[in-house]
Amino acid sequence: MTVQRVYFDHAATTSMLPQARAAWLTVSDQVGNASSLHTSGRAARRVVESSRESIAEDLGIRPSAVIFTGVAQSRTTSQLRVCIGLAANSWRSSH
Repeated sequence: MTVQRVYFDHAATTSMLPQARAAWLTVSDQVGNASSLHTSGRAARRVVESSRESIAEDLGIRPSAVIFTGVAQSRTTSQLRVCIGLAANSWRSSH
C-alpha cells in the first residue's frame, strides 16, 4: 500500500501550481513598484491589473473584488473588515 504524503504547514510555505509558477517566472525579473508613477511602476501596475482581471474572470467576479495582500496579517485584517461590514449590514437590515 502506498501512502501519499499530505502537507499541512501552509503557513510556512505552499508550493505553486505549475501554471502559476510559469506565469510568475515570466514577470519575476521585472522591477517596479505598482504604486509609483515612473515607467517601471506603470509597467508593474499593468501586470497587477492584468492579473486581477484574469483571476476575476476565472472566478466569475468583478476585478475590484480581487484583493492582493503581501502578508497573512493584511489578509486577515481585510477578511475581518469584510465580515464586520457584512454583519453590520445584516444587523441594520433586521432593525
